[in-house]
Amino acid sequence: MPWQTVTPMEEIIRFVTLAQTDRFTMTDLCEQFGISRKTGYKHLERYAAGGLKALAARSHRPHECPHRNTALPRRLCAAMVSSTPLTLTVLQLPKLHLRQILEPSRSQREPLQIGRSSQ
Repeated sequence: MPWQTVTPMEEIIRFVTLAQTDRFTMTDLCEQFGISRKTGYKHLERYAAGGLKALAARSHRPHECPHRNTALPRRLCAAMVSSTPLTLTVLQLPKLHLRQILEPSRSQREPLQIGRSSQ
């Protein structure tokens, strides 16, 4: 008889099922499955919060990137190509772009027109 292949999801479901029977202590159960108690409690909490769907593998990708540019550069590029000008105050622009876009003589409160003018 060949070896049975077991997926991680099946092992987690089996762990949660055995943990709910109260026949084993959490320490013994985690030792039997080769996981830490912290991981065991994490699986139980996820199951309690959302059932079997919550036990599925999650992405490790961060939800947002703190140093990633905002949508402002895309809006600026779109305004430069389009015929309608985009009005922004200097305070809305990132400091990185100030030297590239503004002349040094502009006031901080004066709005900036970007794009083709309709003249």
